[in-house]
Amino acid sequence: MVQFGVYYDFRRDPNRVGQTFEQRYQEVLDQVDLLRDWGYESIWLTEHHCTDDGYLPSPLPMIGALSQRAPGLHYGTDLAVAPFGHPLRLAEDAATVAMLTEGRFTLGLGGGYVQREFDAFGVNPRNRPSLVTETVEILRRAFTGETFSYDGRRFQLKDAKVTPVPTTPPRIGLGGMAPAAIDRAIALGDGFMGAWPSNLEEYAAGLARAGMAPTDGVIEGMPVWLVIADDPEREWARVGDHALYMMNTYADWGAFPSRFNHRDELLGGGLWQCVEGTRAIEEIVGLVEQFPQIQDLHFFGFLPGEPSASANERLEYISAKILPELRSRLAPAEEKA
Repeated sequence: MVQFGVYYDFRRDPNRVGQTFEQRYQEVLDQVDLLRDWGYESIWLTEHHCTDDGYLPSPLPMIGALSQRAPGLHYGTDLAVAPFGHPLRLAEDAATVAMLTEGRFTLGLGGGYVQREFDAFGVNPRNRPSLVTETVEILRRAFTGETFSYDGRRFQLKDAKVTPVPTTPPRIGLGGMAPAAIDRAIALGDGFMGAWPSNLEEYAAGLARAGMAPTDGVIEGMPVWLVIADDPEREWARVGDHALYMMNTYADWGAFPSRFNHRDELLGGGLWQCVEGTRAIEEIVGLVEQFPQIQDLHFFGFLPGEPSASANERLEYISAKILPELRSRLAPAEEKA
């Protein structure tokens, strides 16, 4: 049965005068303390670099910290950027996180797309396919705990060994938008990390290209691009500009062809929806029924720069009004009997 979690990027709004990064981190930690009581089952972190708004650059150390604030939840990266680190060190860090979370950890990886990040790390973005492929191959060998050597195009290892290794190694999810990246995710990953609902349709097409049935696929997780409230217009007026800031930074990085001029463009373009509870339940149930391979859907804990009172109110509303009905509607037939 699908789990429901919360997604964090730790961004503050550069225009919000007076808030330090330390204060933003504390707001997230304070919210995390409440998630189990609110009925959320997972926490997912993401990664970007060289930003003015403090976008989280180091998700694995943060997961280690959060797992001790909120033990018992599932943790994951959606996504960590594979080309910007050495795979053996990534394997050591991921193994440590898997032990801290008692095996409840999914290592979601992507190839990255922001040119200035590749420039900062001195990595040629054209090498992304081989960097991701070799990283996954090395992770697989490292998680066995056995000594191994590796001779690839990008990495050469001799007598490498990761120790200690967890009893339950991390699952490896791979994300991607282009057909080649999706095909690579299907070939190498334990599952796919979705980005948008349309992205899942492309994943289904990739399964068909690989000669696989839809039931052979696994969608490890995906963000929920819904703002949910009893009064959607009021809520969008309150938080829509935070969403606009978020999407315009992605546009600046190359994810969209141009910036958006007004928050309502996000609704008209199908990127976000701001809906009341009944509509949200139907949207989510429909998505899961269309793609039963989904393992986890995660709501945004904070939009960039959003005050904690606003974010907490929305998550608590989802907890009380949305999650119980979703779990009832999506429960396996034997549980409903």
